[in-house]
Amino acid sequence: MPPPLWWLILAICSLLGVVTWWGRNFTDRREFTIFTAILGSSLMVVLVIWTWMSDW
Repeated sequence: MPPPLWWLILAICSLLGVVTWWGRNFTDRREFTIFTAILGSSLMVVLVIWTWMSDW
């Protein structure tokens, strides 16, 4: 079972996906959308690496 921090990062990553979608479709703030997309993608890479390196 993954540790609680892993679940928190997953929840933040999911939230950032929704925020990125909202920013792309309902606002004109391009920098905000790019920032949330890059942050969410980075967190997903961290989760994938952490999952591959773990022995749960």
